[in-house]
Amino acid sequence: MPLAPCRRGPRSCLYTDGLIEAPGSDLDSGLGLQRRLALALAQETPLDTLCDRLSVRMPPGGTDGIALVALRLPTR
Repeated sequence: MPLAPCRRGPRSCLYTDGLIEAPGSDLDSGLGLQRRLALALAQETPLDTLCDRLSVRMPPGGTDGIALVALRLPTR
């Protein structure tokens, strides 16, 4: 998977597959969609808002639970 550069306090999102996968859907498509959304929001969006926006984009029909953790590393 390609890596995105981190600026001004790097951020990371960890999540389970329930956030990106629905029955009958392609896992790679869901992963790509969430990755693009996270990258678009990551620099200026507060972490709680970032988590809210990622979780409302869950695929319809999903039956898995989700876990989502976002963190920001301090700048030195």
